[in-house]
Amino acid sequence: MGQLAQFRESGCKHSEAEIAKALRGNWDDAHLLVLEQAREIFDYYTAKIVACDGKLEQQYQAMVSRWEKDAPWPDLASAKRDSKSKNALSFNARAQIARIIGGDLVAVMGLSAITVQTILSEIGWYRGGGQNLYCQLDARP
Repeated sequence: MGQLAQFRESGCKHSEAEIAKALRGNWDDAHLLVLEQAREIFDYYTAKIVACDGKLEQQYQAMVSRWEKDAPWPDLASAKRDSKSKNALSFNARAQIARIIGGDLVAVMGLSAITVQTILSEIGWYRGGGQNLYCQLDARP
């Protein structure tokens, strides 16, 4: 633990010895068991989320564009600049959604790919078409 304490920031008010003492802790077997189980559960759910993202990507690729039969993938970043989300998808859903509905709804301020995906899943991807959705949002150029 003393080796780890050597990396303390120079402005830290505690000495290296105090930090090393604090790092020793009380490693009770019951606490370690709970910590190990929590890590295993986290790893399990992370793997399930990755599998779900993969299935979503397959579903997006199988969907045909409403506007062009062989619509090319738009050259869009997966997220807006300076956008950070712990729930971000592991693939470029923004480009997939834009390809399918014929426009980039993520460009609307306040909307992310997850939000647009939720909106479209609630109102339906093809009900009334994307053009009506743009009119409702007053977002069509």
